[in-house]
Amino acid sequence: MNLAESRETRASHHFLITMILLAALVSVGISACTRPQTTAIEVPADADFLFQEKNIARFGLRGSHKVALTFDDGPSSRTTPRLLDLLKAEGVRATFFLVGGHARKNPSLLARLRAEGHVIGNHSDTHANLTQGLYSEEPESVIREIQDTHTVIAPYLVGQKHSYFRAPYGAWTRQHATTLNEIAELSTYIGPIYWTAGGRIKFNSEGAILDAADWQCWSSKSQMSVEQCADGYMAALEGHSGGVALLHDGPENTLALVSVLVQRLKVAGYEFVTLDDLETLDQYQ
Repeated sequence: MNLAESRETRASHHFLITMILLAALVSVGISACTRPQTTAIEVPADADFLFQEKNIARFGLRGSHKVALTFDDGPSSRTTPRLLDLLKAEGVRATFFLVGGHARKNPSLLARLRAEGHVIGNHSDTHANLTQGLYSEEPESVIREIQDTHTVIAPYLVGQKHSYFRAPYGAWTRQHATTLNEIAELSTYIGPIYWTAGGRIKFNSEGAILDAADWQCWSSKSQMSVEQCADGYMAALEGHSGGVALLHDGPENTLALVSVLVQRLKVAGYEFVTLDDLETLDQYQ
């Protein structure tokens, strides 16, 4: 089955599921804002549900000497053009998880991202923690966060192998997957996508750095140098001999970090890939 046929089949399955759910809700008089009750609904055995109950953290890159650079929180008219200039000069393609509110203001940057071979992902509309407040109680609020960003970035996903979602802060619940998989248009996303390196600064008992996170490196508490921060990323990636690196499109120091990190990875013989290059994610299509 080719990709177009797969998506058409998946869409028809989710349309059927949605109709069954609506009928069930009406029959018991549940309001639209109530958490969907899916346990009594019969789901087709071959339904493809791409939103997972937990963050996807295994990418098949261990031992591969391949690195996927991923950038969250953009696009920014201040830093994204310079970041793209840097990546272009180095011949590196990356994956950008965009915040809808920022993407809406910078359509030209979305066009440039795709024109230069980068992959675009969904990072919610307002960068909300989806496990707090109304997001933990009202499914419609979670749908809006992903749907509003999807509306902005959808035209730029044409030509990508898959669509990807990363939850802000990695905050996710099983119920979110259930809710979003019932929306045919959104259930085409693979995710949430986690990371191998870049979550937070870590040291071993002897004080050697094991990992770093750009947002934390530049905090007033850490005040790390670019080289020290790069040490952390290299330690985490070399500890797995490959992986997905979490970075952010916004901090000024991160531009310098990316320059140093790319050079050090090249010297160490690493190959740069995007999420579209990871065959392990094909299992979710």
